[in-house]
Amino acid sequence: MKKIIYFFIAIIMGVSSFSTSALAQVDKMGTPEQVQKMLEDFVASGSPLAEFVKNLQPTNEEIKAVYKEPLASNLIKMYEKMYSSLDRLKKPADQNDVFIVFTTTVKLAQGGEILSKFPGGYGNAREYFSGDFPIVKFEFVKVGETDGFGFDGLIFVNDRWVLMPKPWRGLD
Repeated sequence: MKKIIYFFIAIIMGVSSFSTSALAQVDKMGTPEQVQKMLEDFVASGSPLAEFVKNLQPTNEEIKAVYKEPLASNLIKMYEKMYSSLDRLKKPADQNDVFIVFTTTVKLAQGGEILSKFPGGYGNAREYFSGDFPIVKFEFVKVGETDGFGFDGLIFVNDRWVLMPKPWRGLD
């Protein structure tokens, strides 16, 4: 009987520690560390940039979750066109490091110092943010540098990273 009790205690403790570690994994999603690792893993993989970006394409629902109307509808059309023509997108070969600026859409909408670290057009689009989502500007750079081949609008929504760059262009 003691063996059975110990066996059940071991199972319960195992399930308990599995659940805790699984939750810890989820807690790390959408963090600066997680996005930095994702981008560094991409660079290390040597995969084509167009393929990587295509995998970051947002769904219409994700666009609507992040942006209010009428901007959301304009971005859906804009991103459909953008994501259908990525063939020539290439990362410079000598830019094998990643530099990120991480914040949230709420902090970006509030303005201040963080807004100056993103492209100027965000000043016009920030009133259309809906909700509070992690958002990243990143650049592929030479080691030790902070300027390179850059992207803005990497947003964590629906438990995944999507790329919604230059949203102010949807205001035209």
